Amino acid sequence: MGNRCKDEKYPLVSVVVLSYRNIEGLKPTLKSIAAQDYPEVEIVISDDATPSFEDAIPMIKEVLLNGGFDLDNLIINSMVENVGTVKNANAALAMARGRYIKTISPDDCFATSTSISQYVEFMQNDGCLVAFAKLCGVNDADERFYNLASCEYDYEMLRTLSPKETFEKLCARNFLPGAAEFFDRRVFDEYGLFDESVRLIEDYTYWLHLSKNDVRFGYLDEYLIDYKLSGVSSSGHYSEVFMRDMIAIYDKYIFPNDRRYGFLQPVYNALKQAGLNYYVGEARYEGKKARLALHRLEYLPFYAYGSIANRNKKN
Repeated sequence: MGNRCKDEKYPLVSVVVLSYRNIEGLKPTLKSIAAQDYPEVEIVISDDATPSFEDAIPMIKEVLLNGGFDLDNLIINSMVENVGTVKNANAALAMARGRYIKTISPDDCFATSTSISQYVEFMQNDGCLVAFAKLCGVNDADERFYNLASCEYDYEMLRTLSPKETFEKLCARNFLPGAAEFFDRRVFDEYGLFDESVRLIEDYTYWLHLSKNDVRFGYLDEYLIDYKLSGVSSSGHYSEVFMRDMIAIYDKYIFPNDRRYGFLQPVYNALKQAGLNYYVGEARYEGKKARLALHRLEYLPFYAYGSIANRNKKN
């Protein structure tokens, strides 16, 4: 990583924008960054080989200039070939020079003009290496949703969790609002970058890795990020690549370390493995009616459970 971490009162914040095939989504994101009242911000945009991304660079600069942003603090990187979210994120982190780092996706925005200021103040007072604020979900009709499923409601409760307890909760599900994270760069220096053994899921592996290594997370009980409810992780639809990432995460981080069920742990692991395989097949055979029907018959209990859960969710 770079080394421009100058003013102790206003340490540099690197906002890392990870883009892929969503040029239009860059506009609201960049506008929200340019509108921040924090005086020391750089933007690192790393695109994962979107076709014709170079053609969008003038638009990117125009949006930022119109927002009063100094283009000397803009870094643009374009991957030569599509490498996936994790490697793209690590490439961007290697270019970031800030003391603090915030990753953000196109269409997601800072909820207020003081979001970065609030993050920095919290980090300086709390001393944690990673902090989580809250997300406000925003759909295409601009309706707003609070208390998202990926974000625990009670941050006072979360503050009481030890890293071991956090790891145990993460073994059950990724409950942390990754889109609202904020990093002290020291966490990458001390614990490494994101795990490149997976392609798309950079956050879940990192939270497991950090909590297993006794890293404490901080919780800022403020809604600082507007989260677009149209991404992979928010839509409820998962690709085969995403599900294979999940299998890799369970094999590497969870199955070898999960002790929640005592002597019944092997039974739980076997059931969980079968469930993951079911969802891989759902993604693989989408649109192939005959093969999908056979797959659902093979995994009938998981299909029945998923159907009931989806029905209850809609109601």
